[in-house]
Amino acid sequence: MKQILLMLLLGTSLALTQGAHAKIALDYSNRKFNERELAQQSDEYLAEVVELDLSNNNLTDFPAVLHRIPNLEYLSLNSNLLESFEGISTLTNLKVLKLDKNQIDSFKDMPFLTNLEELGLDDNKIKSFEHMPTLTNLEFLSLDKNQIDSFKYMPTLTNLKVLSLDKNQIDSFKYMPALTNLEFLVLDDNKIKSFEHMPTLTNLEFLSLKNNLLESFEFMPALTNLKVLSLDKNQIDSFKYMPTLTNLELLGLSNNLLESFEHMPVLTNLQRLRIAANRISATILNAWKQKHPGVRTELEQKLSIDRKVDR
Repeated sequence: MKQILLMLLLGTSLALTQGAHAKIALDYSNRKFNERELAQQSDEYLAEVVELDLSNNNLTDFPAVLHRIPNLEYLSLNSNLLESFEGISTLTNLKVLKLDKNQIDSFKDMPFLTNLEELGLDDNKIKSFEHMPTLTNLEFLSLDKNQIDSFKYMPTLTNLKVLSLDKNQIDSFKYMPALTNLEFLVLDDNKIKSFEHMPTLTNLEFLSLKNNLLESFEFMPALTNLKVLSLDKNQIDSFKYMPTLTNLELLGLSNNLLESFEHMPVLTNLQRLRIAANRISATILNAWKQKHPGVRTELEQKLSIDRKVDR
């Protein structure tokens, strides 16, 4: 985040300058926004605004004044009543757009925001990737708690590094584009039954598929850079078909149907194994632990790592 050079909070302004230009950050969150008052500011003033927080203002439309803020880089409209992208300005300098907790149901009318790096749309009503523009600079996309049932129509976002799709209705990897720079993928609480059609994401380091319907490792690609694989709360009953993930450090398999370690590949960098609530006997588990003294076996489901990247 760029340094805030001028802030206006609760009606009190504090001007800070760096060189010849001031940059303005405005916080009108929590029902403090008065569009008429902001619209009375000069174009010169509005041209210096780079950050604007309009969270929690019961807004049903994108404010028209946004068309007069051409250099905006950060815009938050979390916790409003927006139903679509209709009326949003083409903010060519925008880098961060936050729209969590609204009622948006599609990407229709979303402009091509050429410099957008982060897009948050958690807790909306989006059903599909249809109409989503190809945001070539996007690095972070979060669509948790929506109604998406497929990767169909998802554009190939060549710079995307983080993709989170918790609590949707996705049932397969079919149509998922080859996101070659993706490092972090979260698909917890969906309906995925198989690894079939999953692209080989060569830079992926973190993959979480908790609480899905996976029954086996069949079709799982060899993700050579993967460090964390979380498959807790599925229906996996065997290590058969599991690829040799040479960089894997944490493997989560609690709450599955495993009975033994047969067919488990040699995971040379494995440090932690979550294995609670399976069908593996204490005898089999202790024998495996003796052969792998460097691996910490975690038998409590609460032992897990944070899934979100700190943005």
